[in-house]
Amino acid sequence: MCTRGSNRARLGGPSTSPLGVMRQSDTQQSHAASPASERLRFRPVLIWMHGLLAFPSFLLYLNYLDLRRSLRASALLLIGAPVLLPYIVSAIHCSRLSTWQAGGPSRVRVAAFTIVVVACAAVVDGALVGLFGSVGAWALIAMLMLQGYVYLLAAKGIIDV
Repeated sequence: MCTRGSNRARLGGPSTSPLGVMRQSDTQQSHAASPASERLRFRPVLIWMHGLLAFPSFLLYLNYLDLRRSLRASALLLIGAPVLLPYIVSAIHCSRLSTWQAGGPSRVRVAAFTIVVVACAAVVDGALVGLFGSVGAWALIAMLMLQGYVYLLAAKGIIDV
């Protein structure tokens, strides 16, 4: 015996079964990745990019300080915190932008932000290596603060529009 609701479920209408009926169009939509879900993949990429750029900066900073004695890893992290801080703040800020609720930024925006972050990292790393001559402690602190500020402005202006 067929009831009216079960006939509608077989024809693609709303299901009356507690298990539900999945139509072919539902399965095709679930397999195809939407552009918004694809763009959400950029979030961990941006976070990892900050980490990958922070590591060489950290090593160059420790070399800049010219530490002659061996220190524990916790002491090295504490000493290297000033150069890591812009990357940490920017990564946290990027992960909390409101653009992620709207599906995420486009590839062009992510690429533009990546160019800004890499360029700033290259300038600071160049200063640590001595590319611009001798850099004093206060100039280095100002440069690191400016680096963090540029990262936050770029995240807000490029990604979160």
